[in-house]
Amino acid sequence: MGSNPETLFADLQEGQTFSPYCFTPSADDEAIYNQCVRIPSLTRADGTAVVAEGDAERAPLSPFMLNTFKAMRAAINMPNGVLHAREQIVLQAPAFVGEALEAVLSVKSKYLKNDKRFVILELAITRVADRQPIMNIERRLTWPR
Repeated sequence: MGSNPETLFADLQEGQTFSPYCFTPSADDEAIYNQCVRIPSLTRADGTAVVAEGDAERAPLSPFMLNTFKAMRAAINMPNGVLHAREQIVLQAPAFVGEALEAVLSVKSKYLKNDKRFVILELAITRVADRQPIMNIERRLTWPR
């Protein structure tokens, strides 16, 4: 970002994948997030709580905390006027404080509709230690130029 030129619609290619963005959510990150947002405990379809194996006190991080735009901003210098139009999140496994995570951003597709430029970006978040997929996010954005 900063001195990098803006990423224009023409610069993005379907199938393009960007360098991984690595991050490790800390207890401080979680505390700051929890001060801003109140999310109930995660539960499975059968109603049982999702907790770390062997540690009933260790709750998973909120998927909304992990659904960060940081990976996208690290890869793309978005021009002013990019609008977030739609998002779909698929959860695959919980993540916990202190786990190293990797987010890989790719361009799923791009198209024109009613004279508007749309870009669909996919963000795949994986736990580094065992390569366990954590979540996939599909974002549909309108691109100004």
